[in-house]
Amino acid sequence: MSDFKVFPFETEKQWLKGRMIGIGGSDASAVVGLNPYKSNIELFEEKIGRKIPKDISDKPCVIYGKKAEEYIRELFKLDYPEYQVSHHEYHILQSLEYPFMQASLDGELVDQDGRKGILAMTGYNGVLGYRTDGAYKTKKNLQDDQKAFLKANPDFDYDKEVKAAKKVAKAMKKDGWEFASHTWGHRNATSSTAAELKTDNKKWEKYVAPILGKTDMIIFAFGADIGD
Repeated sequence: MSDFKVFPFETEKQWLKGRMIGIGGSDASAVVGLNPYKSNIELFEEKIGRKIPKDISDKPCVIYGKKAEEYIRELFKLDYPEYQVSHHEYHILQSLEYPFMQASLDGELVDQDGRKGILAMTGYNGVLGYRTDGAYKTKKNLQDDQKAFLKANPDFDYDKEVKAAKKVAKAMKKDGWEFASHTWGHRNATSSTAAELKTDNKKWEKYVAPILGKTDMIIFAFGADIGD
């Protein structure tokens, strides 16, 4: 795959050591200060080797969760036989664009046509980690964080940013991923007016579609399906 690198560790010990070189999904809540069991300072100290992570492998909930993964995958296979399900227990995926980002997947899916999944994409905060919001180009209606970024990066090239995002999107589609609209501004379709949704969709088509390609799919934000 062209947008990330795979580290195929062979043992749990190697895998645990590999987790120390980046930030994974299990670390995210601590990073933003929302983990009741570990602060972001404690996580930082673990990552730089100043503190040894607490061994929680004997905790009942951890044992249950780890053992349940295998059965959940098998149940999924029974319910959805059209998918090929694979799992690589000690693999770590590392982003090439942002090497600090990594993941260990509980399972990987590929359907009969080689498709791996559908990603629901907004646009108000950029696309695929790139600053593609139109405000960065027009310099109008900027949020405080956008103003701060542009001030700190006076050489920011919007067109170059969009080009880089397109490159990643193209590689992902080639690898079997598809994209759907999630509305540009993460709009609740049942509480927004038709006019608001129409304006929002125009933004998606103007700033997101040129990067990801046009789509006839929408995955409603908040699960607020207008058909319900």
